[in-house]
Amino acid sequence: MEKYDILKEKYKIPPQGVWEAWDEKQKRKFLKLQNYVSTKQDYPVCAIDVETTGLDPSKHALIQIAIVPLDRDFYPLDVEPFYHIIAPEGNFEVTKEAMKVNGLDMEEIMLKGLSPAKAIVLLDEWIKKLQVKRLIPLGQQYSFDEGFIKTWLGDDKYGKIFARGYRDTKTVALFLNDLATVKGQKKPFERVNNKVLTSVLKVSNEKAHDALSDARATAEVYRKMIEMVKKD
Repeated sequence: MEKYDILKEKYKIPPQGVWEAWDEKQKRKFLKLQNYVSTKQDYPVCAIDVETTGLDPSKHALIQIAIVPLDRDFYPLDVEPFYHIIAPEGNFEVTKEAMKVNGLDMEEIMLKGLSPAKAIVLLDEWIKKLQVKRLIPLGQQYSFDEGFIKTWLGDDKYGKIFARGYRDTKTVALFLNDLATVKGQKKPFERVNNKVLTSVLKVSNEKAHDALSDARATAEVYRKMIEMVKKD
């Protein structure tokens, strides 16, 4: 752990005598809280991913969602992500292709998943604990996720939770390709899907097509893309 004088410049820590009387566990717990307070934002960027029963939100259903709040440097905040399985209600279609990709079991989802209404209640409670005004979405081709989330929440509820200006790793990848072309350089990404982006940027995603794993990978991809621009 860093010395007292260095820590004092970064955080509002107790007097040195009190600090030195604490054990390592107490010190780390205090610094963990201070780090959360120092990085807290009214409009945090949140990496978001969903799994669904198909491609069309008008007839297919949202079955898994993950929302991971990020700090100002786009690292995950040390808070519990919103991560749930949702059992759809009403009439909806299920495609074999979608279920093969996400690896989820529809029977298990219907037995153990949250109802859409219960999931909304938990989302409200989770956001209240974060103490934020709105969330700024970050996704890989987020327009896809947005369609399913809006169908679940409704447009009005969605607008109260999420800010308009979302971030998108696919769009950034296309920009970086265009930037390379203008400079006469090789495009960094042959394709701009999640598999290629994580491979090129050496981002681990061991459970691809699990919403939480994908959301965390998207955050790291976005962070590394920013590093690419900073180095240029």
